[in-house]
Amino acid sequence: MHRRSGIRGSIRTASSLRWAPLPFPSRRMVGTIFAVACLAMAVSVSVQAAEPESDPGAAWEVLSQQAGEQFAAGHQDAASSTLQQALQLAERQFPAGDERINQSVAMLGMLYIAQQRFADAEPLVKRAVAEAEAQPAPALDDYARQMAASSAFAPLIEWHFAQGQFAEAEAVFKRLVMYRFGPDAETRYPQELMEMGEIYADQSNAKHDRAEAFLKRSIELIEEREGTDSLKLVRPLSDLREAYRALGRVDDMKIISARIQELKAVPEGPAR
Repeated sequence: MHRRSGIRGSIRTASSLRWAPLPFPSRRMVGTIFAVACLAMAVSVSVQAAEPESDPGAAWEVLSQQAGEQFAAGHQDAASSTLQQALQLAERQFPAGDERINQSVAMLGMLYIAQQRFADAEPLVKRAVAEAEAQPAPALDDYARQMAASSAFAPLIEWHFAQGQFAEAEAVFKRLVMYRFGPDAETRYPQELMEMGEIYADQSNAKHDRAEAFLKRSIELIEEREGTDSLKLVRPLSDLREAYRALGRVDDMKIISARIQELKAVPEGPAR
């Protein structure tokens, strides 16, 4: 089993935290995001029981949970209205820069993407990234803030992907890696691309076109930096082969399989 690190590791580790939405939603994936968020919040009170003025934090959590329940039940318009209420409450009650404001912005943007309301989503997803970048980069062992950073960038990446803008999506992803890792970003970038490709492939409603884009870019960078016979290529090539298998691209899968066998047959050198 591959060791999970970087963004993927943050997502897996953060799954037990209070707020842990998974990235990159489709219509079904947004439901998963809301469900995870609601379970993590574990709020047992009703909306009527939470008075915004007396306990705005609890009221915000309840509204966010209710939106998740509404979306899961197929009531997308109601979920949108509830998330708008949560955002208005957060903006009214919490100081500028509070992560709950940006969480509401990102969640509402993700919902609009799932509904293919791209024009409505655009200012929200761009705002989520801008507000995240305005804050100091989180420490690598601060999984809660690492997760919040990934979740803030995720809607803008998916906004581009959903409209077929793969190059633009990768550019935003690179901004995320630069923000999270600073001086180490360039070194880590091929690994982060590969792991994000794996995340796309692992989703219950896997997005293999997105996985292919990230994995192929990772392979290109590894070839540039390590050479075309580096054993570091085996993992992303294996992931790409599985993406092609899922897409029914048998010929491409066979080509990748042959490449993997060639790499494994080459004697290992000191630089590999």
